[in-house]
Amino acid sequence: MPFQTLPSTKCFYNISLPENTKIYTLIKATSSGGSTISSSDGFFLINKSKAAHSIIVHDGISCNSVVPDFQLTASLHGQMTEISVKKKSLLTGKSFTLQISGTEPNLYEISSEDVIWTGNSHFSENMLTKSFVPMIEHPRFLVTFRKILNTTLLFKIIDCHEDAKFQINSKAYMAYWSTKSPYKDLITHFRTGLLVQRGTTENFIFPLQTTISRERARFSDVFLENGLTYRAIIEACFERLCIEPLKSNGSRMQHETKALSKIHSLLKKSNDDLFELILHFDGYQCSDKSYSAGYAVAIVDKRGAEISKWEPIKIETNMKNISTSLENISLPVYTQHSLSVCVRGFCLSGKSAMSCQPIKEKENMGGNDLNNVYEINANSPDMEEIKSFAHSRYLGDKMRVLHDNEVDFIKSDWRINGVLLGTFNRKISWYIMTENRLPLHSCTDDVACIQEIVSEDCIGYFKQIPFEKNKRYFVCAFANKTIVKYEKSLEQKSQISVCGNGFIIDDTSPVPGKVQIQTDFGNFLNFNKSLSLIWEGFSDIERDLIMKYTSGIEKYTYSIGTYPGGEDVVSFTDTGLLTSANVHNISFRNHITYYATVRAIDRVGHITEVSSEGVMYDDTPPVHGRVFVDGSGLHGYITNYRDITVTWEGFSDPESGIKSFQIGIGSSNLSADIFPLTEAMDTFWKPMKTEGKFIDGYEYFILLMITNNAGLSTLVSSLAFVIDSSPPHEGFVVDGNETGIDIDFQRNITHICSRWDGFHDPHTELAYYEIGIGTTRDTNDVFPATSIGLLKEYCWANEFIPGEKYFTIIRACNKAGLCTSKSSNGVTLDNSPPIPGLVHVGMSDRHQHYISQKHVVSAQWIGFQDPHSDIEHFEFCISKSRNDCDITAFENVLLSERITKTSINLPQNTNLYAIVKAYNRVGLYSQQSSEKFRVDTTPPIEVAKPVFDSAQFSHKSGTQYDDSVLVANWKFMEEESFIASNEVVLKSHKNGKTIRDIKTNGNENNITIKLEDEIALKSGDTYYVFISSCNAAGLCTHASSDPLLIDSSPPQLGGFKNLMKWKNHENKTTELLLLWHGFSDIHSGIEKYGVFVSESYTGSELSNGLLYADHLDTEIQMVSLNLTRQLSETDEIILSVYALNKVGLRSKIAKTTVTLVADDVSYASGFLELQRYLCRSHTCNNDCTCSVVGSRCQDESQKPSTCKRNDNHAGMFSVLFGNTMSLTNLTLSSKCVFAHWKVRNITMIQRFEWSIGIQHEDPGAGVFDSRTESVWHENGQLTNMTYCIENGKHFKHGESYVFHVRSWISEDTYFEKQSNPLLVDRTPPIIRRGKSIKETLISCIENDVDFLNSTSNFLVCWEGVFIENGAQITKYSVSSGSSPFGNDLIDDQNVGLRTSFLVEGKLLRPGVTFYFTITSTNELGMKTSFTSDGVLIDLDNPTGGVVYNTKFHKNIAYQSSTSEIGLSWHGFDDHNSFIKKYHVALTEKDANETFSTVVDAKIHNSYIFHGLSLEHNRIYKVALVAFDAVGHFTRSSFSHFQEYEEYDRHKLASVSLV
Repeated sequence: MPFQTLPSTKCFYNISLPENTKIYTLIKATSSGGSTISSSDGFFLINKSKAAHSIIVHDGISCNSVVPDFQLTASLHGQMTEISVKKKSLLTGKSFTLQISGTEPNLYEISSEDVIWTGNSHFSENMLTKSFVPMIEHPRFLVTFRKILNTTLLFKIIDCHEDAKFQINSKAYMAYWSTKSPYKDLITHFRTGLLVQRGTTENFIFPLQTTISRERARFSDVFLENGLTYRAIIEACFERLCIEPLKSNGSRMQHETKALSKIHSLLKKSNDDLFELILHFDGYQCSDKSYSAGYAVAIVDKRGAEISKWEPIKIETNMKNISTSLENISLPVYTQHSLSVCVRGFCLSGKSAMSCQPIKEKENMGGNDLNNVYEINANSPDMEEIKSFAHSRYLGDKMRVLHDNEVDFIKSDWRINGVLLGTFNRKISWYIMTENRLPLHSCTDDVACIQEIVSEDCIGYFKQIPFEKNKRYFVCAFANKTIVKYEKSLEQKSQISVCGNGFIIDDTSPVPGKVQIQTDFGNFLNFNKSLSLIWEGFSDIERDLIMKYTSGIEKYTYSIGTYPGGEDVVSFTDTGLLTSANVHNISFRNHITYYATVRAIDRVGHITEVSSEGVMYDDTPPVHGRVFVDGSGLHGYITNYRDITVTWEGFSDPESGIKSFQIGIGSSNLSADIFPLTEAMDTFWKPMKTEGKFIDGYEYFILLMITNNAGLSTLVSSLAFVIDSSPPHEGFVVDGNETGIDIDFQRNITHICSRWDGFHDPHTELAYYEIGIGTTRDTNDVFPATSIGLLKEYCWANEFIPGEKYFTIIRACNKAGLCTSKSSNGVTLDNSPPIPGLVHVGMSDRHQHYISQKHVVSAQWIGFQDPHSDIEHFEFCISKSRNDCDITAFENVLLSERITKTSINLPQNTNLYAIVKAYNRVGLYSQQSSEKFRVDTTPPIEVAKPVFDSAQFSHKSGTQYDDSVLVANWKFMEEESFIASNEVVLKSHKNGKTIRDIKTNGNENNITIKLEDEIALKSGDTYYVFISSCNAAGLCTHASSDPLLIDSSPPQLGGFKNLMKWKNHENKTTELLLLWHGFSDIHSGIEKYGVFVSESYTGSELSNGLLYADHLDTEIQMVSLNLTRQLSETDEIILSVYALNKVGLRSKIAKTTVTLVADDVSYASGFLELQRYLCRSHTCNNDCTCSVVGSRCQDESQKPSTCKRNDNHAGMFSVLFGNTMSLTNLTLSSKCVFAHWKVRNITMIQRFEWSIGIQHEDPGAGVFDSRTESVWHENGQLTNMTYCIENGKHFKHGESYVFHVRSWISEDTYFEKQSNPLLVDRTPPIIRRGKSIKETLISCIENDVDFLNSTSNFLVCWEGVFIENGAQITKYSVSSGSSPFGNDLIDDQNVGLRTSFLVEGKLLRPGVTFYFTITSTNELGMKTSFTSDGVLIDLDNPTGGVVYNTKFHKNIAYQSSTSEIGLSWHGFDDHNSFIKKYHVALTEKDANETFSTVVDAKIHNSYIFHGLSLEHNRIYKVALVAFDAVGHFTRSSFSHFQEYEEYDRHKLASVSLV
C-alpha cells in the first residue's frame, strides 16, 4: 500500500494482505525541514481455519519420544523370515508399537500368532507402524514378502501406543499433537484441557490451561471411570488470538475385566513324549461388553508351578465360546500328577484376566507303571500311605499319590526311598547311582554306586548319605528272574533291571537376577499411577541336569513397597514363571521412592529375593558421563578390533536412578549401524564376532543409551577411536567444588578446590589429567603439576595467602601422550569484610543534613573497597539509628554508588541515617551510616519583605537619584534547618529584564549592589529587588520589594515668557502674573517650581522669599503673586525660577530682568518687558540676566569691579556632606553627592556658588573640565546641593573629594569654605592574601588544626585576615555549620571587634566536619564573609588493610636472599581524617610481636629492608601500623609468613585430595 495522507488515527478496510507474513505499518511525517519514516513492530495475518488444519491431536504417547525396547537390523534374503524377541522380554498385556523400516511397506506383510494387533497399520516414509499387545513375553513375528528380495529391515518394538483407542490407567491421561509449518513457528503457546463423554454430552474435567510444552499434555490426579471415553482438547494461540479448540479422537477407559467361570479340559497322550490339550470355555468379557481378542494357555502342577510354556491360542474375533486344542506339549512330570490348566484372556486395551482350573480328564496315560522306579522323599507325609498300597498290583487313583510324591529335586539332607510296584515278596537289590545304570559287577567295585540295600516289600529304604550338591543321582533296582507264589497261583517273574528318572541335589537358592520397574514414557515419573515390572537373570543351575523342565525355578512372586523387600503398597503376588507384571492404579506419593521385590522360588522351596532399584519423581534425563574405549596399541590406538573393550562412568540420575544401558557401535555418533544397540548389564562391554565389521582408517563410535527408571533416556557416544596425532581439545576449568558453578572468590584460605570438564580428543580418549596451582595462568609456581588420573575435581590443602589470586592449571593428556593445558580464570582468597567508606545524603559533594522531601531521598557513597575480592554489591536502607533499618529494609542496589529512594514516608523532626552495607565477592560485608539528616518540608518564613534602603541617596520615598548603588534589606527566619543562601535578583520594569543576579551564602539580610557605567541604573526606570531565601533542605521562599524610581539627572532649564502682567492695588502692593516655559524632565517629571523676585541679582525681598508653584499639566506655567511693595512704571526687577523633579533634583536657576510698562493712562497696570539686550552685569564674574543660557555677559566693561576674596567671615560658615540626619565622610556612590552648608547670619549673604573636586587640588579638579565647563555653579541663596556627575564620568574609588562653597557678601566680594573630605569606598573589607581562619587548641599563635582527637574546647582565630583600606571595620560576626557558610551549629553571633572565638567542643558531633564563618562589616555596611577549612573530631582508629611480603604487592612463600626483604601494602584508610604515616617492622614468626626493626615509612606504599642477616630455615613476617592525622593507629597488620632457605623450586606444601 503506498503512502497516504492521514489524520492521527486511521483504520483500513477491504485490503488484501498476505497470510503468515510479517507486515509492518510505516508512518512518514513530512515538514518544511524534510521527512522521517517510523515503523511498527509488525504483525501476522493468521487464517484460523488453515491454522486449525495444521494441527493433529493424538491420544497416548508419541513413539518418537520413547527409546525402543527391542531393535534389530535384519538382512533378508528369502521370501519369509521370522523375527523373534528373545533377549528382551515384553510385558504381556501392555501396548507396544512395532516399527519396520528399510523398504516399502507394500512389498511385505507382518503377522504373528503371539500378539493381538490393536490398530490399523500406518505407512509413512518407507516405515510400517503397527500397535500390538503381546500375549507371551517373547513373541515371534513373521515377515512375508510378496516376492523374493534381498534387503535389510530395521525392526523396532517401542513401549508406546499412538492414538490409543483404549486405556487401562485410571489416574492419568496423556496426549500429544503435531503442528505443520509455518504455524509451528508462529504459535506462541498452547492451552490444554481434558473432556469426558457421557452419552452425547461432553464436560470438562480439566479446564483449558496454558501448558509449557509445545507438543504434549499430561493430566494427573484424576479418576477416569471404566467404560467412559475421554478426549484431550487443544487450543493453539497466537499471542492473544486463539483458534477454535481441537479434540483428539478419544480413548475409552478399560480397567476392569471379567474372567470365565469354568474351563473344560482334556489331556491326551499323543506319543511317548508329547501330549495334546483340548479346551472348551466361555470368552472373557471386557468392560465394553466385547470379548477378549486373544488367549494364552499354560499347564501348572499342584503347587501352581508352570510346567509348560505359555502358548497363544488362535481364535476368531470377539468369540463368545472357545473350543481349541494345543498339540505337542512336552511335560517334565508324570501325567498322573495333579495338573491344572491356566487360561489368560487379553482385551484390546491389554487388560487381562486369568483363570486356572484342574485338568480332570486324561486319556492314554498308560497303566500302573509297574516297571517304573519312583524316587520318593522318605520324609514325605504321604510315605505311610504309599507303604500301605505299594504291594498292590492295581492302584487306581492311588497312582496319583505316588506320582505327586515322585521327586526330581531334593535337598542334600533328605533321605530317599525307592518304590517299585509289583515286586512284593521279591528280593530287590536297590542302588543309588550317579549314573543311569546298574553297577557293573558289585556296588563296592563301581565308583558310580553310592549305596546298596536289599528289600522284599516293594520299597527300598536307603540310609542317610551325604549327597553332593548340584549333582544328579538315580535310584536303580535289580531282581533276578523268579517265580512268585501267590495265594492261589504261581507267577513267573522276569528279571528286573531298571532305574528311575533321577533326582538332583539342590542346596543352593536360585541365582538372583535383575528386577526392573518399567514405566511408560512420561507417565510414572510425573503422574502415572501404573507400574510395569520385569525381571530377568534368575536361574537355578539344577535345571540344566533335567532338560524337560522349562526352568529350575518353580515360580516368581512380586511385591511393591517404599523400601527394598517391602510390600506396603502391593503384597506379594504369584506370577508363575512370567517374568513381568503390570500393576495399575497405584496411589503414589510425590518424592517417595518405590521398590519392586521379586522372589524366585525353586522346586525344593529355596527362595532368592531381589529388589529393584527404587523409582521416584523424575522428569529429567540422566546426567551425562563419559564412555571409554580401550584396546591394543600405543596410548589407546586401536590396532586389533578383537581387543576393543568399552567402559563408562559418570552417568547418573539423582532422582530415579539409571535403569538400563544399551550399547552399540556405529560409523557415526548418530546410529548403531555396525553393532545394533543391545542391553549391557554392567559398565563394561566387549563386542563379539568383530570380523568383517570394521575397516581400517575409518572412525567408529561407541553409542551408549542410558535410560532412567522414569523412561527418560540419554544417548551419548564415545570419541572416535582412530589414530590420533593431535593433542586433546581444551575443556573448561572452574574454581570451586560445586558442579557447574565457577567461583572467582572464596573465604576459605586453607583449601583451594577446582573442577573441570569438557576436555576431549576427537580421536582417542583422554589418558589422565595433571593439575597444578600457580599465581599466573601459565606457571605452576605454587604447586607443580601432579598426575591425578581422570578425576574431575581436586582440592589442595595449604596455608594460602589472603588477597592472592590462584589459578588451577589442568593438563589433559590423551593416550598418544599429547597434552593440552587449560587454566581456570583464577580464584582470589578473601576472609575479611570490605573496608567501609563514607555515606552522604544528597547528590552534592558534601553530606546534606536536611532534605525537603519526606517521600524521596537521595544518597551516595564513596570509599568502600575490598583489597582482596572487590565489592560485589551494595545494600541500602534508612533508619532512625545508625544500626537498625527501621524506616526501610535493606535493598540490593547492585554496584551503584548512589540511589534515589522514592515512595517512602520519612518522619519529620527526627534524626535519620542512610545506611549502606558493602558485600564483597565472598559474602562478607561491612556497614557504614551517614551523618544524621532531617526532613525539612517547610521553606523559610518571611519576617520583613525586601525594601530599598535609599536614605543616603534619596529625597523622596520610592525614589533614588543615585544610579551607581542600591542597598536592600530583608529578613527571613528558618525554624527547622537553617538558611543556606539568598538569591538577590535586581530587575527593571522594562520587560522584567534582569540587571544583576547575586547569590549570597548563609543567612544574609541585606545587600549593597554597586553598578558601574556599563550596567548603571537608567534614569526614568523603575526597579524591583526579588529575594529567594533557601534553607539547607533546598526549599525557598520568594519575596519582592516595592518599586524604586531612579533619576540622576536634574530637570531641563527653561525661561520666562512674554506677556507677563503687573497690576498695582490700593493696598500699596503690586500683583505680578508670571509666565515661564521650557522646563522639562523626561525621566521623573516636574513636580513644582521655585520662584523669587528681587531688585538685585540674587535677592528675594520682593517675593518675601522663595515661593513654590505646583507644576501644571500645560506647556506654559504661571503663578500670580503679590510683591512686598508697590512698583512704579519704569522700575526694573529680576525674576528667578527653577524646577524640581519628582526625585527632588532641581534645575539651574533661570533669571531675567523685566521693566514695568503701563498699558493704561492711570499707570496702574501693564505688562512686563523682558530685557534681551544690553542688560548690565550684576557681579564681578560678569553675571547678567540676558546672556546665553549657561554663559556670562561678554562685555567686560560692564563688570562692576574685580572679584575679591575676603575670608574674615569664614568662621561663621560650615560645609557638610550628607543631610542633617546622617552626616558622612564616606560614600558608596560613584555618581552622586549631597552637600549642605550652614551660615550663622544668612542675611549678609547675597548668593552662593559651589564646586566639588579632589581633596588638596583646585576646586573642580577631577570633576569638571575647566577648559570647557564652569567650575563654579550658581546656587542663589539655597544652602544645599545634590550633584550627580554626568554620564561617562564617576567619582573614583579610594579618592577623597571636598565640596567648595563661595558665599558672596557683595557683587565683588566673597569668602570661601570647603567641606571635610568625602572618601569614595565601593568595596567591602578585603581578605588578605595568604591569610585564613584557624582552628587552634590553646592560643591563636598556634598553627591551624583540621582534626581533633577529643571534644575539648578550642579557638577560632582570624586576626589579620580582614583589612579595610577605606572605611573602617565596625564589627565581626561568627557562625558555624556542617557546610561552608552554614549556621546549624552556631547562629550568627556579633563579637564586636574581637578576632577570636571560643568553641565548646562538646557541641560538635564526632566524624562531622564543621566550618566556621567570619563576617566582617565596615562603616558603610558592606560585608565580607570567609569560612574556615573546617575542623573534624576524630575519635576512631584507622581501618586495616593488606600487607604483602614483597615490594610488588604479592606474597611469596620462600626466598633465597638473606640480606634484604621487601613489603608493600594497600587498603589502609581512615574515614574521619586521613592516613598520615606508616611504621613498618620485621620480626620472626613466633616472636610474639617483638619487633627487632621498626622504620617510619612515611606515606609510601612499599618499603625494603636492606643490610639484613636473615637465617636459613627461619620464618619471618613483616608488620605494619598506620597512623591517622590525630595519632590514632591500627593494630599491627602482618604479611604472609616467609621462609628463608636454600632455594628449592620443587619444594611442595602438603595437599589433600577431596
